[in-house]
Amino acid sequence: MKISNFHKIMALLLMLMVSGVGYAHDVEIDGIYYNLNSEIKEASVTYKGDDASDEDEYVGTITIPSTITYNETTYNVTSIGESAFWCCENLKSVTIPNCLKRIEDKAFGYSGVASISIPNSVEIIGNYAFYECDNITSVIIPKSVIEFGAFAFGYCTNLKSVTFVNPNPLLFFIGQGTFERCENLTEVILPELLYGIGLEAFMDCDALASITLPSSMIHIDKNVFNSYGLTSLTDVTCLSKNPPSIEDEYVFKDNSITVHVLPGCKAAYEAADYWKDFKIVEDAEATVIAVETRIICIGAVGYTDECKERIDIARSLYDSLSKDKQALVSNYNVLTAAEEEYNFLAKSASGIDNMNSDSSKKDGKYLVNGKVVIVKNGKKFNVNGLAE
Repeated sequence: MKISNFHKIMALLLMLMVSGVGYAHDVEIDGIYYNLNSEIKEASVTYKGDDASDEDEYVGTITIPSTITYNETTYNVTSIGESAFWCCENLKSVTIPNCLKRIEDKAFGYSGVASISIPNSVEIIGNYAFYECDNITSVIIPKSVIEFGAFAFGYCTNLKSVTFVNPNPLLFFIGQGTFERCENLTEVILPELLYGIGLEAFMDCDALASITLPSSMIHIDKNVFNSYGLTSLTDVTCLSKNPPSIEDEYVFKDNSITVHVLPGCKAAYEAADYWKDFKIVEDAEATVIAVETRIICIGAVGYTDECKERIDIARSLYDSLSKDKQALVSNYNVLTAAEEEYNFLAKSASGIDNMNSDSSKKDGKYLVNGKVVIVKNGKKFNVNGLAE
C-alpha cells in the first residue's frame, strides 16, 4: 500500500490533535514494544518511540502474547496502544490474544494489515483504529465490543463484509464515520438492539445495495447513507414498528429507495417526516437471530408497560417470519410462556391492591413490582403457591 505525502501529513496532524501521546516504550520483548503499568500489572503494545509513523517498525506477521514478564514481574497484555502499528505498511497480520480489552485510537491506521481477528474480549475499538487499512476485506465484530470510535474502519476501501456476532446489548450506537467510504462494502448485518447510527457512518459506501435497520432503531443522523458518487442502495428494511427519526433529508442520497416495513406499519411510515417521501411496502421479514434476541430481552415478566412492549415487539417480529423460519426460532416457548404469564398477571391484577407496609400481613392478593403476591396467615406466596 503506497501512502501519499498528503496522507502522511494528515496522519501527522491527527497525531498532533491528540494530547498526551507517549514517545518512548518501556520495554521490548521478542520484537514487540510495550508500555507498562506497574500498579495494575498491565502492558500495552506500543511503537518503538522514535516515530509513530515509521512504516518499517513492524513487518510481516506479529503474534501478541497474553502475558509478558519483565524484571520478574508478569504483566497481562490488555491493550494495543495508541498508534502502535500506525503506518506500518509492511505489516501483514496480527494475532491478538483472547484477553485484550482495548484497541486504542489509530492502533492500525494506514497499516498493511490484511488479516485481523478481533477476539471476544475486546470491548473498545478506538478512533481511527483501522483507518484506511486497504487490505482488510472482512470484519467480524464479537459480542464483547460495546463501543466504536469515530472512523474506526473509515476508508477501508476493500472491506466487503461486516458481521456482528451475537452483538452485545450494550452496543447502542455506531458512531461518526465508522464505515465511511468503504466503497466496496456489500454486506452489513447490524446488531439487534442498536438504537442509533451516527453522522456519516456509512457515507460513500457505494456498493451497499440494501440495509436492514433493527427493531430497536430510534435515530439516524445526517448523511449516514449519503454519497457523493453513484450508489447501489435501493432497499432499506425497517424492523421498527415506529419510524426512526431522521436528522434531515440527506440521510440517503435521494428518495428513490424502497422502504420495507413490517405488516401493519405502512401508515405510520407514510405519515412520518422524510420516510413519507419514499416508496413504502409492507413485506419486511425479521431474521431468526433478531427474533431470538428480542425474546431473550423480555427477561423477567411483570405487569408493566415496559414488559408488555418487549413481549409485543418479540411477537411482532416472530409473526413476520415465514413458516419455515418460525420453525428455526429456538426459544419460541419462552415467548409463549411470557405471554401466558403476562396475561395471567393482567387478569389477576383486576381489583388487586399494591402492597405496602400496612397490608403486608393481611390475607389477600397484592401486586408487587408487577408480580402477584398472595398473603395467607401472614406469609407471602407467589401465584404458584410457593413461599416467597
